[in-house]
Amino acid sequence: MYQQHYYVPKHSGTVSDCLLAFGAADTIARIVHHFTPGAQVVLMDNGGYYVVDAGVALQAEWVERIGFFEQIPFLSSSKEQVPQELGWIARRNVDEEWETFRRYSEQRRQLAGAGIVGDALDLALADPPKPDWTVATYLGDYRMQAQGIHNSLVAQWARGGDQTIALNLQTILQLFATPDADWEASAQAWKKAAKSLGLPDSVTASQLFNPHMGKGQNQGKANKLTMGNEKSFWLVEYLKAVGLWMATAPTKATNADLRKTYVLAPQRIDVKFHRRVFDTFRERLWNTGAVKQDILASLLYAEVLLERCIEEDDLSVFDDGPISNVVSGMSVATYQLLSANSYTTMNLSYLGLPDWMPQVQSM
Repeated sequence: MYQQHYYVPKHSGTVSDCLLAFGAADTIARIVHHFTPGAQVVLMDNGGYYVVDAGVALQAEWVERIGFFEQIPFLSSSKEQVPQELGWIARRNVDEEWETFRRYSEQRRQLAGAGIVGDALDLALADPPKPDWTVATYLGDYRMQAQGIHNSLVAQWARGGDQTIALNLQTILQLFATPDADWEASAQAWKKAAKSLGLPDSVTASQLFNPHMGKGQNQGKANKLTMGNEKSFWLVEYLKAVGLWMATAPTKATNADLRKTYVLAPQRIDVKFHRRVFDTFRERLWNTGAVKQDILASLLYAEVLLERCIEEDDLSVFDDGPISNVVSGMSVATYQLLSANSYTTMNLSYLGLPDWMPQVQSM
């Protein structure tokens, strides 16, 4: 399991695979960068599976020595509090995220009304929301029915602390050691090793992380009729939650009761570079009409990607080819508000990126 390349299979063929790949890449990158900060960790699409190239071969002692680390925050709100025994963990308050956005929007409106625009407007604005504030409020929307599941994953990762961090990381590396790794065996091995701690080995599969899964009928061949929730190995779902924070841009249509979630589909991208590009993309992607949103998301990401490469004076990421050498497009999950209390998955689609630049290179 200690190697340079790790393989994330595309089991579902949906956004779920992208989330898992980014979650795995982030976890592997944190291990590698802790001991070799200069290593380049790259996420690549290899057809039937994603490949995480760690840049160097991981060492067993790294996993033993790294100690506990946090990747994603607990999402608190007026109705969801951090457990007392976990008062030390990182958290974000959904209500405060909304309040920050409202203050920022009002300030922006007032400044624009005073004729301040462009760069002057950007300089005058104070305390903007964090780039990933839409992820926090997306998960915190009770109608998405995901905040509790997300928080249970964050809490379980934290409760194990230093006692289970090595076990968790070893299990993750085992899951992706080969394209056809035995996930069931890895899950059972984790369950046996962590039995004395009383931690659950499975969680409900949230539609945010698994939009292809609904209640009940998820068998390869129909053999019963049931409406129970689907369960999944908790570490797999945890990595999808990490991927959601890392590579998802949630939006809400202004002309319909729709939510659209854009998940980056990588072709070959460095993890650190991805973070720099995607933070800016999230900041600029504002809500609009449902159809217009798709068009803007595709064009805006291409614009931000090119801008970042020009700013860093490095077009080598394109390898003298098109944008699709870096990112192939975006997977999109569309949710519709069919009742007062819940959004329902309505469509899974895919957006390509502009292909009118067959070669991106320095002159």
